[in-house]
Amino acid sequence: MELGACKRSNSTLSESDTIVGEDNSLPTQCAPVTFNPIPVESFNRYGRGRYVKNVDTKYPVAPFLGSVANWTLHRHPEGVLYLMHEKHRIFTDADLYDDAVLGKMNICISQLIDRLEDKGFFVFGAEEIDIVLDLVEDSTDTIKCGYYFVDHSMRSIFWMDVFEMGQLSAWKRVHGITSASHVGLILEHQYWRHCDLFPACRDTSLAVIAELRDAIVDSATGIVIYFIPCALQSDSLKSMAADALTSPTTTVPFALDDLLKMLTLTHSMSGKVEGTRPESCGVQIDQGSSCAIARLMMLFAQERVNHFHGEHAARLDRLNSVYGRTPNRDSSWKITLLSPLLFNAPKEHFRNLRAIFTDDIISQLSWKRLMEKVLAEWQDMVLYASLILNANVGILAIPDSSNSSSNISIALVSSYMSICFGLGSIILGLLLSRKYRLEAVDAVTATPAYSFKQQSLHALEARAFLFSLPYVFMMWGMATFSLQFLDHGTSTEQHTP
Repeated sequence: MELGACKRSNSTLSESDTIVGEDNSLPTQCAPVTFNPIPVESFNRYGRGRYVKNVDTKYPVAPFLGSVANWTLHRHPEGVLYLMHEKHRIFTDADLYDDAVLGKMNICISQLIDRLEDKGFFVFGAEEIDIVLDLVEDSTDTIKCGYYFVDHSMRSIFWMDVFEMGQLSAWKRVHGITSASHVGLILEHQYWRHCDLFPACRDTSLAVIAELRDAIVDSATGIVIYFIPCALQSDSLKSMAADALTSPTTTVPFALDDLLKMLTLTHSMSGKVEGTRPESCGVQIDQGSSCAIARLMMLFAQERVNHFHGEHAARLDRLNSVYGRTPNRDSSWKITLLSPLLFNAPKEHFRNLRAIFTDDIISQLSWKRLMEKVLAEWQDMVLYASLILNANVGILAIPDSSNSSSNISIALVSSYMSICFGLGSIILGLLLSRKYRLEAVDAVTATPAYSFKQQSLHALEARAFLFSLPYVFMMWGMATFSLQFLDHGTSTEQHTP
């Protein structure tokens, strides 16, 4: 919504409550501002295209250099700078040390206050309410500003305008969301993302750490209790579900080792975090702990969203679809017709792929386990194909005493076919192993706990055929290799007097 002028003259704020220092060179009364409601995930911190010129520079420090009035500078553990207006709890990572940007921010805040007062909303200064403003660079005279509000008491975000949930990536990935409670889970996921972007926005309390620890233990197993320090053990923890080991088709997206590392991390933080944040809330270790907790809480919030946690049709098994039976996931005639010729390998791979692509949600753990099995199979096929190749070379080196050119021709054709199939199995096995090993490394370092890929039936079938090629080539190499012995046996019988 666009505002043509601000009404600061009628504002209830006094002159002593100036949000930023005055800049007489910038317009403050009639600059139009367009406020766009944005989700937390659209806060463009990582894609602003800010660069540093690779040149030698000089920087004379001005005398009595101060900071931006009423704003506190914070350093995110990742290194980015962001600012917080202490009185109004406004957060931004705009460069307010630039006079032009500072003036735009001043105008945005001024007109935002007027809009909220017109609507009867008084959120400025509330301890549990944060305001995030994201200035959008634009060549027009209109100032574009994305915004959202954060309610810490409800662990949610909200807006002063109508916001369409279809803008959220989680809404696009998970279909069939109709209940307010499920929408609340998505907004909670956005809330923890906000706490990750601005870790100085909230206190790191022992209650939140305890909640996170319970979620981790609930996702793990009874064996985890063995590794928990005695001070943290309790009857409630010991009675929690043992999903990670007791259920081979658990919806938990993390391996047991990862859960144990998370548990160790939460235990180390609980020993140094007080009930409230110290006065020096910009201390690096505090923000680092808050950021780590927010990211872990965000992962578990995402899990609840994906699996309809708290809904009547909650997913309890990763192999089951919450949308019921999906006939379009059944194999087509190509798999049915060609699998017997390919030793049923594509059908088996298709079944495994279809299982982990349930509702187009793939957990990193499920994909990792599947690829470990497939990589091991490819390694075995390369070894077996190498043995077939060596055997063919050895047989070709044996002189044939038969004088029949036709029999020799059949044996040679079988041997050369076996060599070709063996080489194909080796080459494909090595190429596929290298490709998917590199993808596995990238997944560990860059992929979140979940991936969302809409795989069509044809895409799954193509991948199944690709995965089965090293095995199929090896088996055909073995079959053609066996033909040589049959041919030699027939030739021997024909030449026996």
